[in-house]
Amino acid sequence: HHLNVIKDNIEYLTNSKVIISILAKVTIKDLNSQSSLPNYYRLMPNTAVEYCQSASLIVYKNKDQQVESILSQLGSLTEVNENQMDAGSVLCSCQTAFAMRYLRAAMQAGVEMGLKPHQALDISAQVLQGAATIIQKKLVVILSKKLTKQPLRVV
Repeated sequence: HHLNVIKDNIEYLTNSKVIISILAKVTIKDLNSQSSLPNYYRLMPNTAVEYCQSASLIVYKNKDQQVESILSQLGSLTEVNENQMDAGSVLCSCQTAFAMRYLRAAMQAGVEMGLKPHQALDISAQVLQGAATIIQKKLVVILSKKLTKQPLRVV
């Protein structure tokens, strides 16, 4: 997957001299201090990038539609401010871990109720995929309406 993305776009990326950093604590300002190139991107993908399904965060110095088009092939891109990167990174990475723990618990429950492990995995994985689709298609509207009407409380 990744090699095709690079191979298909290598000429553009090398001619444009774009720096794309995936280093967690290296900011755009840090990159700017090390090079005079005009284009810097700070990208923080999660582990689903392996399957081009990452929820990635992006910060940039100068926005370039071609670069964003290339990076969006790795999954979704959410543009954040530099000061939001740490919080967003925690959210992206931890939710994957929580989903995996949920999946393991659901599979274990299925096996304890008499399903074979592969059946429990298939069912549980499909339920998560279905839930993700519902969230993306419908629940986002409901949640966004509720969040805009009520202040979000931090406990």
